[in-house]
Amino acid sequence: MSQDTEGIKARARRTLEEIFPNGDIAGLAEVVHPDCVNHEAPPGAPQGLDGMTQTVLWLKGAFSDRRYQIHQVIAEGDTVAVHCTFSGRHTGSSWACPRRTGPSPPARSTSFVSRMAKVSSTGRSGTTSP
Repeated sequence: MSQDTEGIKARARRTLEEIFPNGDIAGLAEVVHPDCVNHEAPPGAPQGLDGMTQTVLWLKGAFSDRRYQIHQVIAEGDTVAVHCTFSGRHTGSSWACPRRTGPSPPARSTSFVSRMAKVSSTGRSGTTSP
């Protein structure tokens, strides 16, 4: 596997293991392509870096203990796909999710596709239970 492909895989891992869980907006700008498409965004939400920034801030405000468990990273050429499961403790409120006082919500399985060293597309692949 080429060094470039390994670098893209490392950026994808960094996005999910460090940037999203920590709400690192500066780090997000380093890895997200300006024209990225977030297929999980609600209707009318902005795309690109602005939309991904809103998503990271929403997750940070709605969930504590955010974590992405990476199950598989596949790379070919300048594209990498990551299959992972998101989990977190629902401790905040947002327009879509009022605060819960019980146990953590179910984990969610998500796929991220990164092209040319920057995240260019995300899409949900299903849900799992904790």
